[in-house]
Order: sequence, then C-alpha cells, then structure tokens
Amino acid sequence: MSRTELLKKIKKIEIASSILANELFTGNYRSYFKGNGMEFSDIRRYSPGDDVKKIDWKVSARQRKTYVKEFTEERELSIYLMIDISNSNNFFAKKDLISQLAGSLAFSAIKNGDKSITEITCHARGAHFLNPEVRTVIDIGGQDSKVIRLDENGAVANFVMNDKCAAGTGRFLEMMARTMEMSLDDMGKAGLSYKEDITISSMCTVFAESEVVSLIAQNKATDDIVHGLNKAVASKTAALAKRVGGEERYMMTGGVSKNQGLVKTLEEKLGTTLVISDKAQLCGALGAALFAKDMVTE
Repeated sequence: MSRTELLKKIKKIEIASSILANELFTGNYRSYFKGNGMEFSDIRRYSPGDDVKKIDWKVSARQRKTYVKEFTEERELSIYLMIDISNSNNFFAKKDLISQLAGSLAFSAIKNGDKSITEITCHARGAHFLNPEVRTVIDIGGQDSKVIRLDENGAVANFVMNDKCAAGTGRFLEMMARTMEMSLDDMGKAGLSYKEDITISSMCTVFAESEVVSLIAQNKATDDIVHGLNKAVASKTAALAKRVGGEERYMMTGGVSKNQGLVKTLEEKLGTTLVISDKAQLCGALGAALFAKDMVTE
C-alpha cells in the first residue's frame, strides 16, 4: 500500500470517527471517591486562586502549611489499545479490519474527550434550572435510583447510586403492581389511605413478590400492602440520602415522583417536603439539553 493510499484510508477513518463522536454523549463514568467522575491524584501546596473546598485540612495541620488535593477527571485518563499482532491475524482483511477499529476508537476518544456528560450531571443541571434553591435531588427511575447533592452553583458535590438491581426502583414497583393486578396509577393512590402498618422485610424483587403473594393470601387490605411497599422503597431511598449527606431543599425527579403514596411516605422518612416539578420526568433530559445549548453557543 502506497503512502498516499494509506493517508487516504486514515483520513476516511478520521472522518467516520468524527461523525460518531459528535453524535455520542458517553455517560455513567463514576468514581467511588467523588461523585462527579473524578479520582484523587496528588497533594500539593496551596496557590492563590485554588478552590478552598479542595484544601486537605489534616495534611495542612500536620505540615503547618496549606495543602490542597488534586483530582484527575476520569475522561482525561489514558486509553491503551492492545492489539494482537500474532500470525493468527496475519490476513489482510482481518488486519485491515483491526486497524480500522483501533483507529476509530482512537479518533473517537480524542474527539469526544471533552464531551463526557453523565446522567448525574444532567439531573443536577436540570434540577438547578427548575429550582436553584434545591440542594439534594432524589431520582427514582425505571432501572436505578440515585441521590445527588448539589452546591450553591448547582454543581455535583456528591452522589450515591443504586444500579445493581431493581430494588427500590420504578421497575420494582411495576412488578409489585403486576403481582397485585393493579395499574401504577391505582397503586400510586392506594397507599395514601392505609390502616395497618405492614412491613415488607425484603427489597429483593423475587422475595418481595413472595411476601406480597403471602399477604394477599392472608386477606390483607390492598392499601396496607401498598403502603408496606412504599415504606420499603422510602426507607432505602432515605438511607441513600443520609449516605450522600442530603440537605434542604429536596427535589424528587423521575417517573416515581408521580406516585403520591410513595412521595408522602418518603417525606415522612426525610422529615421534609419534597419539591416536585411538573417537569419531574424530564429533569435529566432538560439538563442534557442545557449542556447541548452551551456547546452550540460556544
């Protein structure tokens, strides 16, 4: 292959990768250290203009000089492409495909490096836009639940997320409603008027379903069973809020915010009133749209 043909092929891969990168917003980059997708990197001496929130007070106290923590955004980390160059791939068509794939990944990573927008930051941006006074966002969606703590500027200060299973999510409530042969709308209203305070001990969907079936067999009232389910979800969500250091004011987003019974039970657990916008289900999409607007403006 001549040099001219090689450069043409590389240019073709670059153009295709650029189109892909421009259409792609990567999400779900998360860190166990900080909620906004950052990892601890190093400690250095404080310089005028540094964010005081990043001061490491323990180190500063020991050294009697001010030190700050440095963080590295995960989207800025190095990407290594490992390619098998053994004889097993020594066929033109196969080698050519591998080269194109590696080139596409490399160009996409370069092009998309500064456009990593997570669902966490989108929910935070959307919530701050809807109500700048909100400091804690509780989002219970169809597949996961998350609690996000915001600073006064609407930036993510911390977050915790439950995405390992359906426990405490809209999917959990949907399956329970199916077990009880009722719609989600009816379920949302049923928990408002209960008489017996029933406790659902398991948050695992399979075991909780067995408990619900058992309660139905015992002729327990529907309102009481639904309240038990609401209480289980509310307890789990309140625990997430405590872990993240939730503070006033609280906003609830996601489709589950339409569940009146759960909202009431969660407010009782948190000891506060939840802010619920009429655009609660669109909060994440609204935040993404605002980020996109900023990019277009820039």
